[in-house]
Amino acid sequence: MWYIYEFGAVSVSWGNALTDLGAPSIPFLLDYADDELKKKHVAVDLKRIVNRHPNLDPDIVTYILEPLFEKHKRWIQKTKEIGLL
Repeated sequence: MWYIYEFGAVSVSWGNALTDLGAPSIPFLLDYADDELKKKHVAVDLKRIVNRHPNLDPDIVTYILEPLFEKHKRWIQKTKEIGLL
């Protein structure tokens, strides 16, 4: 996971911590996605959380996350193909 801040800094460990945290990081990530470029990256990050934490509330996954995954399925597939998901 990569997070690019307004001034251009990148953090991998921040993303890894959010993935490890699981469900509590979902609202933060959804708020973080304030434009289309960030949304596709957030979709990948959320997919990592769902993959790592299969015990998430199914309603959250079905009604909130799956539509986002569907919208950005091409980006998620590309990320999978290069081994980052």
